[in-house]
Amino acid sequence: MNTSSVDIGTDLGNLKDFVGGMSAKDKGYAIGNSESIRIAHNSFARQEPFEMEERPASKDDEMFHFIAYVPFNGKLYELDGCQGGPILLGEVDEETWLPVAREEINKRISQYESKEVRFNLLAVTGDLLNKYEDETKTLKLKGKHLADILGSEFEGVEGQLTEDQKSSLPTDKEGQEKALNDIQSQVFELEDKKKEEIEKREKWSKENQRRKHNYVPLVLEFLKLMSEKNMITDLYKTAEEKHQKKEQEEQSKKEQEAN
Repeated sequence: MNTSSVDIGTDLGNLKDFVGGMSAKDKGYAIGNSESIRIAHNSFARQEPFEMEERPASKDDEMFHFIAYVPFNGKLYELDGCQGGPILLGEVDEETWLPVAREEINKRISQYESKEVRFNLLAVTGDLLNKYEDETKTLKLKGKHLADILGSEFEGVEGQLTEDQKSSLPTDKEGQEKALNDIQSQVFELEDKKKEEIEKREKWSKENQRRKHNYVPLVLEFLKLMSEKNMITDLYKTAEEKHQKKEQEEQSKKEQEAN
């Protein structure tokens, strides 16, 4: 919501307008009571056949949370839910905020690197597919413009180049021919990138479907069939033997290290 270059869509856009004048606390309540956010969030929940009793988290539990680094109005902020509010990290611009954020991220990781290696780094960006399509359209408009000048064929698209875009193209024939060849190569590369992006999203969709699917009925059916074939006892004994062997190896390793 703090990044103007990212299209956040209708639902989040409406929420942003609604909470504009609210306090941070009330904004939190609004987010928590947003039906569209709740539906989207819950749609990624894994289907659980058993309801586990909830208990308060203890200091021994593994706790993970997100920390965001956000450039906003010429300043870089660290947003950490464990802190009392946003932390100002310094003055930045479009070119300098990433190096500053990288330095802060490295500092945070270094605090825990002796005992913790589980870190994930995520970036909120615009839609890569839209970006590739926009770049392809611009290149094709330039290619069609050059092809018309040179009297050659080129697959065009609807639209017009701006005067600045036209002025950026070479004016001599040799330069125009070279630019046209470069544009054709770049269009092919972008088409490949678009294809990879589409395949990647199809893969994500399948992964999400599998992650959310309830496999317990399938597992229970397998166990039933294995029981009918008297396979479970043997498999259990094999697993128990492997477990005991592993424990013995770990205990032997600890004794060797102690000596």
